Amino acid sequence: MNASESPSSTTQPTRREFSKQLALLAVTPVAATAAQAQPKADPLLPAAEALTELVRQRSGKHLTEEQLALVKQGIRRRLNNAEQLKKIKLQNGDEPAFQFKADIP
Repeated sequence: MNASESPSSTTQPTRREFSKQLALLAVTPVAATAAQAQPKADPLLPAAEALTELVRQRSGKHLTEEQLALVKQGIRRRLNNAEQLKKIKLQNGDEPAFQFKADIP
């Protein structure tokens, strides 16, 4: 054995070292599950709340709390739709998808 080698590098780990490694292995899946279980913050929530507050300031005296909750739901849905539309990549030559029908009786 060289002087640069430590006795633990050439021999098996001690019971204490083995127990520590075993404990770390046992805790790792629990820690990973706990990290994944945390709900992700909604990035659209601050914008939806700000827009809902704007509606409350402008028209709050005409709306009930239930109606304001529905307005907030609609705002979040529209913001989510806008984010989904932003993900679609269009080329310069892409035509709009529409169908023309003449209103001639």
